[in-house]
Amino acid sequence: MMRISVFIYIVTNILLVQILASDNVQLNHFIQLSCLVGILTLGLAHGAIDDILYKKNNDSINKTDFILKYLVAILSYFGLWILVPNAALILFLLLSGYHFGQAQFAMYNFRSNKTNKLLNTSWGMMIILLLFYFNKELLLESASFFPAIPTSLSWMLLNSTSLLAISCIVFCSVILDKYFKKEIKGEAILFEIFLIGLTTFSFKLFDPFISFSLFFIIIHSIETLTHEFDYFKTSLGIKKLRNFIKSLIPFTVISVIGIGLILTMMSYFGYYNYLPFVILILISSITAPHSFIMNEFYSSELKSNSN
Repeated sequence: MMRISVFIYIVTNILLVQILASDNVQLNHFIQLSCLVGILTLGLAHGAIDDILYKKNNDSINKTDFILKYLVAILSYFGLWILVPNAALILFLLLSGYHFGQAQFAMYNFRSNKTNKLLNTSWGMMIILLLFYFNKELLLESASFFPAIPTSLSWMLLNSTSLLAISCIVFCSVILDKYFKKEIKGEAILFEIFLIGLTTFSFKLFDPFISFSLFFIIIHSIETLTHEFDYFKTSLGIKKLRNFIKSLIPFTVISVIGIGLILTMMSYFGYYNYLPFVILILISSITAPHSFIMNEFYSSELKSNSN
């Protein structure tokens, strides 16, 4: 059965092909604005209940302690950017790749934890490297224009073909190993290949912001929100969608206001050229603790489903 997120992804891509073919500048701006709104709502919302998910395996922690730990993790990653920016960027991409893959394969009861990590990371890195591959020239130009962007980004862009090939080989090797061990069915593998094909189609046709936004909002965030809502229904007894949405609002709003204030201050003091670098630091510093919490959440859910 096709996931609702994939169906929405297909329909959205088809509609955008028709809309963007008109070369209407105003429509293009509207689509980009819609993508930004989607990231600031659904994108941020899928990480807005990390405190509740973390409490699943840490009953004794209260919200204040959690927020303090979360802030320490964010500041620690910020410190990593100051000390070793190239390592911070590569680690961010690897964490993001693993997180994307883990959300994608959350429904499968795979047994081997080591190969699971390889599968998750290789799948997620394929997505990131496909984006790099199809937008190499544009992203290289941007990386050279804006100051402070780590040189490791340019290296990954220049070597995106080789890195993509390595990720594909690792993914195919692990997924076939799981197939022969009867951990995944052939039709499930075909579905994953189909989805990668759809993503490739989207990344090739649309500009990097629009194409990645579609993936991040629809395939990743909506899918993750679905997993989180299922947990609310089965473990917390919260079965109404509106109650689930209410739980997402506080930290989503706080995040939007916080990011907005930082970017407004940057603009006010005239640091426009540093905005991409600051946005990269903000996203990665939030991604680090979020990905660890989601890893713990998915791991515990997998154990529960196996019992």
